[in-house]
Amino acid sequence: MMKFFVLRQWLVQPCLRRIPGLSFGGNVRKPASKVTKSAQQREFPRVRVVDLFCGAGGLSLGLQRAGLDIAAGCDLDPACQYPYERNVKAPFHKRDVAELAAEELAAWYDKADIRVLAACAPCQPFSGYVVGRYGEDQRWKLLAEVERLVTSVLPEIVTVENVSRLSLRPMWSAFVGQLEDLGYTTAHAVVDCAAYGVPQSRKRLI
Repeated sequence: MMKFFVLRQWLVQPCLRRIPGLSFGGNVRKPASKVTKSAQQREFPRVRVVDLFCGAGGLSLGLQRAGLDIAAGCDLDPACQYPYERNVKAPFHKRDVAELAAEELAAWYDKADIRVLAACAPCQPFSGYVVGRYGEDQRWKLLAEVERLVTSVLPEIVTVENVSRLSLRPMWSAFVGQLEDLGYTTAHAVVDCAAYGVPQSRKRLI
């Protein structure tokens, strides 16, 4: 089984391009005239995304516009449900990821051929603005909860984003190491969002 650990949507599409039979936009192959509609549908794997810590749905919407099917969004904040379901048009689950069972997460994917787990945990525990000002933030443990779910469900692709200073923490090295032990090919880097069209200089670990 092919597994990838990819961080954020900037690397998801190039990664998926390497999966046989999967294309996007103008690169979608035109089937022969005699191929039936059902055969066309079987030719391409069904890629479905579950977005943990989805918020109002910015990442889900971006992945959807890239051609991926959003299976569900999950967030603890009930105020996110309306904008998420209104814009993404996918189910919203009000859940604490720390209490989310692997069996429930797996069921959200339904009949996906390729399962993508997006898990952009809250960045406040690792932010330079917060650290040293407001005491210990227990939300840093959510990265370990993502590791727990990945270990149990083994989605084909994992994508994560956070503040750049997380890359300096031992928990990040442990997280990446665990994924590699599970058989994932990993790739991560600190990038400037301005290089991807964001109108501000903002560095993120992807």
